[in-house]
Amino acid sequence: MACQGSSSIKSDKCPFHDYCDDEVIKIQELKSSLSLSELNDIRKGKGDLGTHKHEVNHGFNRVSAKYFSEVINALSVKQRKITVNGKFIPFNKMSVHKVLGIPIGGDSLSVDREVGKTFILSRFNLSTLPPIRFFGDKIKNKQLLADDDMFICFMIVALSFFLCPNSNTYPSTKYMIAFKDLSCVGNIDWSLYIYEWLIDAVRKLCMGVGKSFRPIHTLDGCSYVLAVLYLDCLNFGIFDVPRVTPRISV
Repeated sequence: MACQGSSSIKSDKCPFHDYCDDEVIKIQELKSSLSLSELNDIRKGKGDLGTHKHEVNHGFNRVSAKYFSEVINALSVKQRKITVNGKFIPFNKMSVHKVLGIPIGGDSLSVDREVGKTFILSRFNLSTLPPIRFFGDKIKNKQLLADDDMFICFMIVALSFFLCPNSNTYPSTKYMIAFKDLSCVGNIDWSLYIYEWLIDAVRKLCMGVGKSFRPIHTLDGCSYVLAVLYLDCLNFGIFDVPRVTPRISV
């Protein structure tokens, strides 16, 4: 995958480090607004989903498929569409782009697990792949990192928890090769990649078993996209939200 450009990520408005700090502050403010009983309910909910104690303490969570059962039932994997009240909504990479506003078009992300993993281990002087919290802690603890390293940490956390999540507490090595040449990151068709990840997750859920032939009870992939597309089909009357894109900005 060839492309032109600098090997570093730069911002015209503010350093990427400042952006990450702002996001951490927002999360802390959100947590501080919750009452003790609400926090206990959240922890209990995580426990009910089979999350281990050490995962709860670090804020890890798994998305239970039962909370998205209506959305899953409305989605036809084979026909790539969502059906709600007789209305058909196409589900494709453009749908992901309209909801998340991420890049669409460009190069497909080639998967080379070993090359990507080797690069990340070398980049952060590691001998074994660490859990996701390793990268999150580097942002949360405001460690002094180069902009490129901060970007990689942020992307691994964002992909692991929101864009391409799974039920593992370790980051997937599938997309790590994308960070080997940061000048090409913006040229990747991320909408296609996230769409295919989500479709594959729904397909596995519908089949009910994974590669290990164990029952699947969690929904991988960006379930937020499915939820938004589904909710956009419903009539909330005076509480309806503006139909601007990307939908995540509403």
